[in-house]
Amino acid sequence: MKKENCVKNENFLVCVHTDSIPLRPNDFDWSLQLNNSVFLELLETGRWNWCLANNMDLRYHHLVGVVVRIEIDYIKPVYWDPLASLQVSTELEKIEKYSLYLQQTIEDICGVVIAKAKLRLALFDKERRTPVAINLEELQQLGTK
Repeated sequence: MKKENCVKNENFLVCVHTDSIPLRPNDFDWSLQLNNSVFLELLETGRWNWCLANNMDLRYHHLVGVVVRIEIDYIKPVYWDPLASLQVSTELEKIEKYSLYLQQTIEDICGVVIAKAKLRLALFDKERRTPVAINLEELQQLGTK
């Protein structure tokens, strides 16, 4: 992770993370284009990997990340190539009391932007059934347990 692509304060460091995610043959629809629903799956995989890369491991925790708003701009179609991979970058834009605002970009292997997304992610305590205030320092400690 490059330091210039990080948000830092005295308690935490959160960096941009990019993953190469392989496509599967059934990700394409009858018109031999990547199905729009697959973009949501790619973005979700990118968010999970971003969390893990930034030491926020919620896989076995009572807290869950919930997408409360997502806006996707489909910029360029992806045509049939069942062996292709796309690059998914995830970046923290800002933090509010109950929300993380993320920006995500999907690019092809040549760096051409395929889609962009902005989303609001909230934390939810699945045991108490309540929203949880965002505390990145505590979240990053989850990854060390």
